[in-house]
Amino acid sequence: MNEDMLDVFNPYDLKFIESVPLSNWETVDEYLTVARRLFRDRKGWLSAYKRVEILKKLPKL
Repeated sequence: MNEDMLDVFNPYDLKFIESVPLSNWETVDEYLTVARRLFRDRKGWLSAYKRVEILKKLPKL
C-alpha cells in the first residue's frame, strides 16, 4: 500500500476493490464546504424528471 493511498476491500469476501487517495483534514473540510453550498443552492439541482431519466438509464450501463 502506498502511504498516500488507501486500499479498499469488500467486507463480505475481503476482495480488493480499489485504491483511493488519502486527503488531509483541510482538503476534506474544503470538499464539505463546497458540497454544503451546492446542496443549499436548489437552483443548480436537476429537475425531478431529469433525475428520473438518468436513473432509468442506469441499468443499461
